[in-house]
Amino acid sequence: NSIKEKTTPAVSDKMIEEKTDYDTVKEFCDEKSKEIAKELVWEKYVSSAKVNKYPKEETKRYYDQLINYYKQLAAYNGVTLETMVSSFGGYKSVDDFFAYALSSAKSTVKEEMVVYLTVRENNIELSEEEYKKQGEELAKEYGYENLKDYESANGRSAIEVNVYTDMLIEKLLGEDEV
Repeated sequence: NSIKEKTTPAVSDKMIEEKTDYDTVKEFCDEKSKEIAKELVWEKYVSSAKVNKYPKEETKRYYDQLINYYKQLAAYNGVTLETMVSSFGGYKSVDDFFAYALSSAKSTVKEEMVVYLTVRENNIELSEEEYKKQGEELAKEYGYENLKDYESANGRSAIEVNVYTDMLIEKLLGEDEV
């Protein structure tokens, strides 16, 4: 017994300032455009690599991490893994989920292999000063108080991969020869 009308507020500088860390719509859009460009460049770069053989230990580690995460999530919600992945994850079966987990693990391993190979082939080194500077930025970006907390949760090598990835993306966008 009512008429409802949906209205979408106009995007304005005031709205952007209130809801984000940016002051204007232009600043917000420029930054988001840069982020999207970085993601697209990196995805294209990684997808251009061909993996001949995936290292078993690393692939298994990432696979197990994902499976364990979903098992913990299922236990926390008081459901079985099968219920979790079919009802909440959108998978037709646990086997489909396991296939996804393996694919995801391989994707992560491939990305790391691309990072380390590119770094090695281009003699790119990460100074301790640069690691700390970029590591602190990443820690804040991911919601950690500081680099030490971020390292405790993720390990130095995972952070180094992220820092190297950012360095490589900047080189790719800057059209440095990589």
